Amino acid sequence: VVQDNMSLGDTAETVVARLAGQQGHFLFPLKYKASQVNNNLINLNAKVGLPIQNALKGENSAGISTDYRGHQVIASWRYIPSTQMGMVVKIDIEEALRGFHKVQWLQSVFLLVIVICVSLSGLYLRWFLLDPINELLLTTKKIAKGDLSQRAPIKDSDEIGRLAQAFNLMVDNLQKAQNTLEREVQERTLNLKAVNNLLTEQILKHEKISKQLEQTLAFQQAILNSNNFSIISTNQDGIILSFNAAAEKALNRTQAV
Repeated sequence: VVQDNMSLGDTAETVVARLAGQQGHFLFPLKYKASQVNNNLINLNAKVGLPIQNALKGENSAGISTDYRGHQVIASWRYIPSTQMGMVVKIDIEEALRGFHKVQWLQSVFLLVIVICVSLSGLYLRWFLLDPINELLLTTKKIAKGDLSQRAPIKDSDEIGRLAQAFNLMVDNLQKAQNTLEREVQERTLNLKAVNNLLTEQILKHEKISKQLEQTLAFQQAILNSNNFSIISTNQDGIILSFNAAAEKALNRTQAV
């Protein structure tokens, strides 16, 4: 049992010592020799705190400690009261954690691969999805402000590209409708101007005719008033419409203004 450490590792070692008074001594040859070992004797009062010292003092425990070589090890120690022996099974911490370090390295590589994949996915999403959508939104804002000359860029024939094509087609139709509406507004404006000019001309003609008619009536009234004969005008029903100054004197009546 002491000599077979193949199942533990290359640096594994099983150490067995027996208590003899205030000292202990190793029962089997050590795998490594060190300055702490003198004639296979173990000083229990030394302040080194070796696992085998703890075992001979009656402790049963395990943990990270320092062996007789001064190396850090993972060890488990027990005291066997019936035989007054202590046993330590240990392995260098570097070898014990080698698998852990390998797993840790693999995890780091795996994490790095994930980070790279996520970064590439982010770049892909930004290049093929977010950037085209942002450009489409920017074009939409410009069109909303009245600039119908803007068109959405088409980078590929995917869903975003087809959406941009449909958007551009909608803007083309909107621009055509706006151009048609502008032409109709221009035509109606010209028609309104022509009608306005015609009405202005008719009004001027009417004002001229009205003025001429007023002058004619005033002239006729002046002729009637200057005549010494009484002149009275009536309608078909015999109702007096007007009379001259001679008729006023004869009838002793005045015309209502």
